Order: sequence, then structure tokens, then C-alpha cells
Amino acid sequence: MTTPKQPQTLAAALLAVQGEIGNATKSAANPFFKSKYADLNAVHDAVLPVMTKHGVQVQQSTGWDAEGRFLLSTVLSVGDDAVTASWPLPTSGTPQEMGSALTYARRYTLQTIAGIGAEDDDGNAASKRKEAAKPDGKAAITIKALQTITDRASLTNWGNAEATKAAIKALEPAQGDLVRNAWQEHMGTLPDEADLSGAV
Repeated sequence: MTTPKQPQTLAAALLAVQGEIGNATKSAANPFFKSKYADLNAVHDAVLPVMTKHGVQVQQSTGWDAEGRFLLSTVLSVGDDAVTASWPLPTSGTPQEMGSALTYARRYTLQTIAGIGAEDDDGNAASKRKEAAKPDGKAAITIKALQTITDRASLTNWGNAEATKAAIKALEPAQGDLVRNAWQEHMGTLPDEADLSGAV
């Protein structure tokens, strides 16, 4: 069996990648909103195998310059062509906050380099929802409580708890939707465990 020859320029390689690659599949479950979102692992699964097939490598590392901390993403091809992209990162905050910012930067930079989006039915649905009132009373208290949770496992357990489900069910439908949306948005900001070790 003959192995197809890989493109020798980065532009040709990326063209081949973009012609084959699909959107990142939503994979991380939101336990009580009955939806999913594409986390960093899902983006990796969508992008990296196709890039490898076409001789493209992505390296991501952090650095400092006069303006502060940043994520540097370098894209290389078998022909030794390279392009870089930088994304500013916070220079202070808790390890969780800094890890969250790093995860966000890694995910969206990789999507941008590959020229893909993350499939997001929830975003489409949100654009069709009627504008809801701002959270008040119990909904506001519930949102404030969930936003203090600093890791994905604990936030998932919180969403799965019967007490949480009962509390949301007792709210007005629009207020319950606000809590669910806040849960999903907060989950999207929390870092992967792999990022926490390098966040300080």
C-alpha cells in the first residue's frame, strides 16, 4: 500500500486539513441542561489527527513579553514552514482562574488555526429564546453559589444533585433557564485538570 505524499508547504497542508476536517463535536455533558458543549479534548479530537495526517504539527506554550503573559501557538509543516499566533493571558489571579484562561486560549486558538467552529446547537437555540428577565431572588442566589465552584467534577456533581434539580424545578421557567445557562457558561470557563498544574 502506498502512503500518500504529504504537502510540502504549510499553506497546502492547511488547505488539505480544512478540506477534510469537521467541526468539533460537543462532548462534555451538562447534566441538567440536557445539552453538551465542545471542550478542549473535543477540539483536539477533531483537529489533531487530521493535521498529523497531512504533516502539520501544533505546539502551544506560554511565555512573557513587555505586555505580559501569553499563549504562543506555533504551526509547523513537513516542509519546515511555520506560522505563530499569540493570545494574551492574565498575569494574576487564582490558579483556577489562570488555568481557565489558558484552557480557553488553547481551545479557541486551535479552532482558529484549523479554521473550524465548535458545533453549538445551544448557541442557535439561545438566539431564538425570548429575552429572559435578570435573575432575582432564589435564582440569583443559586447562580452566585454555583459560580463559587472551582472545578468541573464538583460543578457536575452539583448539577446532578437531586436538591439542585428540585430547586431549579421550583423556579419560574425563565428563571430556571437563567440558572441552567449560568451553569453551562461557568463550566465552559473551568480549566481541564491538565492545565491546572501549569497555571501558577
